[in-house]
Amino acid sequence: MDVPAAKLINIFLAIAVLVGVFGFITDLNFTKKYGGVDLRNRVVAARVAMELGQDPYYFKWTRDYSDRFLDPADNAAIPVARVTVPPTTLLLQSSISRPPYLAQRYIWFFFQWLLLLASIFILTRLTSSPAARKMIWILGLLFISGAYFWRLHVERGQMYIFYVFLFRF
Repeated sequence: MDVPAAKLINIFLAIAVLVGVFGFITDLNFTKKYGGVDLRNRVVAARVAMELGQDPYYFKWTRDYSDRFLDPADNAAIPVARVTVPPTTLLLQSSISRPPYLAQRYIWFFFQWLLLLASIFILTRLTSSPAARKMIWILGLLFISGAYFWRLHVERGQMYIFYVFLFRF
C-alpha cells in the first residue's frame, strides 16, 4: 500500500475511534438517564423464576411482592408478562439477577460494549493484512458503534450483540 493511502486509512481510523469514544460516552449517559426496558423485563423474569419459583411469562406484580419483581412497563390488564426471551436466556440472565437493578444496568452496558469490541477484534483476525484489519475497525466503529440502532440497543438493554458474539462459535 502506498504512503498516502496508509495515511488516509489512519485518519479514518482516528475518526472512527473518536466516533466510538463519543458513542460510548453517549451510551453511558443514556444508561444513567433511561430505564432499559428490555433489560428490566428479563431481570424481573429471571428473579421471578429463580427466587419465587413462578412462571415468569404469566407473573403479575402486586403490592404483596417486593419491588425487585416489578416491571413498571408491564400492563396489568394483559394476562401475559412482557417477557419475550426463551428460558435459556432467562437462565443466563439469572447469573446477574441478584444485584440491584441499577448495578445490572451498568454491568450490562459494559458487557454490551465489550462484546461489540470483541466481535470486531475477532473479525480482524480473519485477515493478515494490517490495512484490512484497520478497515474492519473503521467499519465497526463508524457504522455500528456510531449508529442510532446501537444507541437504541444499548439504551434498551437488548441482547442482539450477545447473539452476534455467540454466532462466532
